[in-house]
Formats: sequence, C-alpha cells, structure tokens
Amino acid sequence: MIPPTVRCIQLSTANLTALLAAGWTLEGGPYADETTCNTECGDVTYIYDVTGTFTPDFTGNVMVECWGAGGSGEAGTGTNLAGSGGAYSRKNTYAVTSGTPYTVHVAAVNTDKTWFVSTITVLASSGEDGGHVTPMVGGLGGLASTGVGDVKYNGGDGADFQVIEGGGGGGSATSTSDGFPGSGFNGGVGEGNGAKGGASGQNASYEGFPPGGGGGGGGDGTTTGSAGAAGR
Repeated sequence: MIPPTVRCIQLSTANLTALLAAGWTLEGGPYADETTCNTECGDVTYIYDVTGTFTPDFTGNVMVECWGAGGSGEAGTGTNLAGSGGAYSRKNTYAVTSGTPYTVHVAAVNTDKTWFVSTITVLASSGEDGGHVTPMVGGLGGLASTGVGDVKYNGGDGADFQVIEGGGGGGSATSTSDGFPGSGFNGGVGEGNGAKGGASGQNASYEGFPPGGGGGGGGDGTTTGSAGAAGR
C-alpha cells in the first residue's frame, strides 16, 4: 500500500535536530504555516511493502493509497493460465494524531487484502490465480467494487488459455485507471506490471512486478507458473 502521503510537515526543533543527526539533508523550512510548507516542500510519501505501523509525529490530514496483491499463474498443464493484477483504492483525506499508531496491513499473497486502520476505512482487493475460479480463464483482476475508498480501480485480468506459451499476468491498477490485462504471453501494464508467461517447456521465469502485478503461466509441460507480487 502506499501509505499516508503527508501534505505538510512543520518540524519542531527537537525533530529537526534528530533528523539532521541521522544524516537527513534540510531543503528549506521549517515553515511557520501550512500554505508555505505545501508550496515549498511538496508531498512527503511513506511506502509500506510489508505490514507495519505508521506513527506520525504531526497532527493533520493524510491521503492513503492501497494496492492488493497479484494472483499467481498456473503450471503448464495444457491451459497455462495467468494470474491477475491487484486493485487500487484511495482515501483522499484521513485525520491522524501525532504519536498515535495506525495499522498498515499489506497483502503478501492474493488470499489477503491491503487495508489501512481497518477493513472499513480503506481497502484494496487482490487478484485471482489463473484458473482458480473458472477453468480455461485467466484470473479475474482485483475488483474495485469489493474495495473501500473514495477512488477505486480494477486490476487487469490474467491472459486466458494459451496453446503453447504461458499466459501473461495482469497489471495492477494505477491511481488513475484500471490495470491492463495480459495478452498472449505478454504481461499487462499497470502500477505493477504483469509477468511474462513461460515459453514451451519453460516455467514462467518472472514474478509479477510490485505492487500487485499478476504472475505468468508456465509453458506447456512445466510444473510451475510464477507468483503474483505483494500489494502495497
């Protein structure tokens, strides 16, 4: 998930001293008011690729973005189906309080979902494994309709039945659009691209790209497809 994006940080003397001592470089500020800080500093982004806790040292509003995990491709057992990309959800404004810990839950696999604070605050769904639900059909992309947030997009579907090569994984949704589906053995484009499928007799050699790219299917006669990427 992209965890909270902080519009403005007005550093206290103690916090500024600690950051400089830790090797940070000060590029302007601290500023006396939020308008000046927004203009001069821009956004600050905190990224969580695994589950953790966000504890702000400020009180204010943040924007939260979540990506679900990608589904995995199947082995080359005759259908070679690909996994799909994770969905995207965003909460435009969430109020946080300095010193308060907030849970950031990141889907490591597609049987889980990514959420912030709780599953009813903001949540993004993960993509399906290839052929897991419907035989001969690539995984269905993570659904915006099952997510929670102000803005939501679907993950791209995994490629359907391939004769020789493994199918390409679906791309995860972006912050502005649905992810693209896999096409043939090529992975779909997204915030995290889908993996390319394996050639005949070759296991899919690439996993889905983070966040949430779908795994490719294995080529004919292979034992494994590739894994989908974790969410963010």
